[in-house]
Amino acid sequence: MSEVYFLVSGSLSKRVAGPFNTYEQAEERRQSYPNPRALRMQLAGSKTWKKCSDYANVGDLVFWKSSAGNQVGKVRFIDRDLPTGDPRKNADYYMVDTVDNKALYLNSNMMKRLSFQNLSEAA
Repeated sequence: MSEVYFLVSGSLSKRVAGPFNTYEQAEERRQSYPNPRALRMQLAGSKTWKKCSDYANVGDLVFWKSSAGNQVGKVRFIDRDLPTGDPRKNADYYMVDTVDNKALYLNSNMMKRLSFQNLSEAA
């Protein structure tokens, strides 16, 4: 991936969503916000942005505890800055493929309570 698009806001260009592979994907997300004119798109080359997340990156092996027991899976996709039930708080959503061939969609706000661990991180 040589270039990606981000949605940014404010004078400090705080990233609020992305990365998006195409301009059209970024514009579609921008239009989904209550005030799309408050956001602008920023193009970033592969050397100028760091692919990172608070909990894991795509491809990382992760572990968490839930009411269904201990879970292990691989992060397939991260959808950033989606609305939640609380209109004041957005969250990142992680699509995780578990070892028993289930796909789970985890909300980053809830992950704080799940004893979430990134097993791919260097110790």
